[in-house]
Amino acid sequence: MRLGTRHIQTSSIVRISGLFGIASQVMLVTVILLSIILSPWFSWTENFLSVLGVKGAATLLFNLGFVCSGVMSLLFAIGLGLNFSSRRLLGQIGAVCLTGVSFGLIGIGIVPRDEGAIHDYAAVLFFACIPLALVLIGVELFLLSSKVLGVFSIVAGGLAIGLQMAPWPWSGGAIPQVISSLPWTLWSVVLAVRLLRGAKGFGNHYSHSIVDGGFEEIS
Repeated sequence: MRLGTRHIQTSSIVRISGLFGIASQVMLVTVILLSIILSPWFSWTENFLSVLGVKGAATLLFNLGFVCSGVMSLLFAIGLGLNFSSRRLLGQIGAVCLTGVSFGLIGIGIVPRDEGAIHDYAAVLFFACIPLALVLIGVELFLLSSKVLGVFSIVAGGLAIGLQMAPWPWSGGAIPQVISSLPWTLWSVVLAVRLLRGAKGFGNHYSHSIVDGGFEEIS
């Protein structure tokens, strides 16, 4: 009975985390778009997105939205991490990196751009952890025989790195910031949907063992 209860409780947490994963992306995109609409002075080619949290009518909306999105993203990362047992080191490290992405979002919202270096550190944490999380989780999923999802994650992580390092022609960073974040956004929605539908769909030859807290080989 105790094992069964734990199974149900953890399964519910995992599924709910999928909902948070989708909601975090919807909120982030919505907040950015609304902030830009409320800031007619904003220039895609001359400004960074974070300037929306410093001046104008959208300051509170932008900063609070990033914090809320980061918190929901953190809950998603925790739920995803529960799908990997302690024996799956790459998956666990990848989930930790995903929490780094979340803390980066929260930090960007809490510490506006004009507050100094702490904001820059939060932004670096956000962008640096994205490819690390996607590639590590992708490799683990591939090893778990979830080939398609694993390759998708690895490609998304590699694409994120490439877009971050690309020589963009604009003086502002808004467009590069958005484009380089798109692989993470798409990946998060895909993985969140899989969690929402049921974690055992991650692998073809593995069954999700909630009691063990992760995938367990059955073949």
